[in-house]
Amino acid sequence: MNRVLYLDRFRFLVVTLAITAHVLSTYEVRETELSDSVRYLYFLTRTATPSLLVLLGIMVQLVYARPFTSDARNVAKRILYRSLQCYLAFLVIVILNFLMTDQDAAHTLYASAFLARVSNGTIFQLYVLLLPITIALLWAQRAWGPSSLAAAIVLVWLADPLLSTVAEVWPARLAELGEILFGHGGHWGPSAFHGISLVAAGMLIGAVFSGRDNLHKLKVELLTLCGVTLLALVIVGSYILQEGAHSFAGSIVHFGLFRSNNEIEYYAYGWIAVLVLLGGTKIVSSYVPERYFYLVDRIGAYTLTYFLFGEIFMLIFPGGVISQFPLLVLIVLGYVGLAGCATLVVRHVREGRPSRHENLKRPEPPVRSNPVPRNQFSKRSG
Repeated sequence: MNRVLYLDRFRFLVVTLAITAHVLSTYEVRETELSDSVRYLYFLTRTATPSLLVLLGIMVQLVYARPFTSDARNVAKRILYRSLQCYLAFLVIVILNFLMTDQDAAHTLYASAFLARVSNGTIFQLYVLLLPITIALLWAQRAWGPSSLAAAIVLVWLADPLLSTVAEVWPARLAELGEILFGHGGHWGPSAFHGISLVAAGMLIGAVFSGRDNLHKLKVELLTLCGVTLLALVIVGSYILQEGAHSFAGSIVHFGLFRSNNEIEYYAYGWIAVLVLLGGTKIVSSYVPERYFYLVDRIGAYTLTYFLFGEIFMLIFPGGVISQFPLLVLIVLGYVGLAGCATLVVRHVREGRPSRHENLKRPEPPVRSNPVPRNQFSKRSG
């Protein structure tokens, strides 16, 4: 797959927003002293998690959808291997929580099985759970086309009222896992089940990017994408008309409202924000020369590593109290800079080490198409 550069830039932007959001949760930010500046920042960073789920769908579509049609079993293995990589990254976070916080061994063991909560590991847990589900989405898309992705989005929200019944029979000892999977209890958001809607929507975007060789298919995908977007606009618009824009913004910013309760407004807002951020990234990439994106492109291609380092540094260097906005900006830049530098080092090591196949290859001498006779330029006698 040829890399879509502005997607790498979008990935960099989204992960940077996620790191910023975790800085805000790691440090004690005194909102009364920072006033509206932090509230605007919270409103922006709340787009990070939905964007990461949409990005998962986009990358699954771009990387795996085409080969899935001819070699589904091998592609499924690759997706499961990617899920395992995310789980190993999550284990790093769990172990660091054990080493750097007061988390005991029993809690660490339960957390590694998704049976207890751990700081800074949410997105890795969601990726571990959602990547295998994308295999089913790819299979449905191969059988029924892009309409199956729209159907998956609708089915998630039609089934949402039934989750209360599931919560009643769910074992108490598996309560934390139930929250991760289904959002039981109003303490976890987004859940893996509700996140399917954003992953499927992301796959629709990826299908539009990769389906330009089939005009009819592209039209169907665009119409489906427009339908999902229109539905999201109606959901957000209806709430704003009834409750007001200030109430909507407050419910987005406050973690315990839309997000923790897995309200559909949170997912609709996330989807609209993704389209705005992605469109803005595309426009900026069209006008700004490539050389200015050199570091962003190199880090953006390794966003899983970038995000993991951001979480690691936040666990190594504990938070404090922030009461000045310039100080908050400097702290965010510090974590982003550390994570970015560490990512560049990892990329340099990986790319600088030739593979076994490259070592076996030896360059062949060039073959001349019109060899020159040895005596062509010799000195004439007589």
